[in-house]
Amino acid sequence: MGESKRKSERLSPVDQAALDLTRKLANDGKILEGGFAAYVVTSKIGIDDPALWRLRDAYMAAAEHLWSSIMATLDPGEIETPADMRRMDAIQAELDAWRAQKMAALAQSMPTKGSA
Repeated sequence: MGESKRKSERLSPVDQAALDLTRKLANDGKILEGGFAAYVVTSKIGIDDPALWRLRDAYMAAAEHLWSSIMATLDPGEIETPADMRRMDAIQAELDAWRAQKMAALAQSMPTKGSA
């Protein structure tokens, strides 16, 4: 908890606005819809794209799979266990690896100008 609070004190205004929006969406029960909307915008998918609803279904199916898997594998009790935390760390590592791969592919697809 303390680390999270310290991180939020160092956020840029844009990052703070994103965090505030994320909290609002979570509080309103719309975190997944908000995440999908962000994905659509950043992926430049047209609102009229016929694949949009299939993409939404895939996104929501992945979210449902992750949530169900987390809930099914948590150790009993109200307090997280070291095994619970290892599982969360493994999920974070898997997502970090995907993000790094995605960013590397994006960087390679961007044209460069000039030479070094």
